[in-house]
Amino acid sequence: MKNSKLANSLQLEAVMKHVNEGIIIIDKSENIVNYNNKALTLLKVGDFKIGRHIFKAAENTENIIGIKKLLKKDQKNSSINIEAEKFKYLLRITITKIENDKGRTEGKIIRIKKQSLGKKFRKLREGFVANVSHELKTPLTVVKGSVETLLNGALHNREDAEHFLKVISKHTDRLHTLINDILNLSSIEKNLEKKDLELEKYNIKKLIDNVIAMYRNAIEEKGIELVVNCMDEVEINVNVQLIELAISNLVDNAVKYNRQENGFIRIKVETLDEKVLISVKDSGIGIEKEYIPRLFERFFRVDKIKSRRIGGTGLGLSIVKQIVKAHKGLITIKSEPQIGSNFTIALPLKLKNK
Repeated sequence: MKNSKLANSLQLEAVMKHVNEGIIIIDKSENIVNYNNKALTLLKVGDFKIGRHIFKAAENTENIIGIKKLLKKDQKNSSINIEAEKFKYLLRITITKIENDKGRTEGKIIRIKKQSLGKKFRKLREGFVANVSHELKTPLTVVKGSVETLLNGALHNREDAEHFLKVISKHTDRLHTLINDILNLSSIEKNLEKKDLELEKYNIKKLIDNVIAMYRNAIEEKGIELVVNCMDEVEINVNVQLIELAISNLVDNAVKYNRQENGFIRIKVETLDEKVLISVKDSGIGIEKEYIPRLFERFFRVDKIKSRRIGGTGLGLSIVKQIVKAHKGLITIKSEPQIGSNFTIALPLKLKNK
């Protein structure tokens, strides 16, 4: 019997040593039973201790947090992809339950595999270029058509001339907004890749006031009730320009997509567990549950026609997500159709300069 157990143990060690993926075996209490060196390398962990709980055995890195998410699901098989090493590759983490003859969980096997991002990035780049081309083509076509109409005689009719000049003005404004959003997104992603963010300590109430000042007229014109609940004394270490841009994008959406009568926007700022939570709640059109996971995709719009009509580029929420990510934060959303949406940004209170 002992020889059999020894043989099985040696076989397991041999397999774990030579497979081209990281392996961690934990018991039902999530204590580490075994692991291979590949797991340490891929997770960027110095060492594990046998018998210790997996989350006490390693630093709370993004990769370990990915494992924590899967363990919380407690499914028989579950997987997650994590972007790693400045987004040059993916870590595919898979957790499989080890069950006894009675179907009870005795432990779990955690497998970590490195996957190239080359193909994924090519697809993303191609998709981005296609989307940008499409978004630029529409206003340019309208502008070109309006100019040709003016040159063919409409310029001499004051009423027609004013109409087509307004059309040109509207679509050049849209082009300007789109180009600015693309440049903002590109700049933020470069800073995120280089981890080069200029931070300063700033009063959060003043920051919120700066954003509100930009939208005061639009809010009053639509008759929207604005309620702000923010502490005066809280300071946060952020890139002020970027965080103002993120919050202004959320307020801009709250104004644009609000209902016509008895609408409201509620901005709330509070602190919790060394984080500052900034929420922007509105009484707008809301978003159906099926679309929420895609909201932060570039150029994604729930209602493309309405969004274009009111000036949306489909990049605003992508910009917000990247800004929050650059600040080591998190953005969440709760929304119901015809009731409204609530976006919440969670930022660390004491983000350190690099």
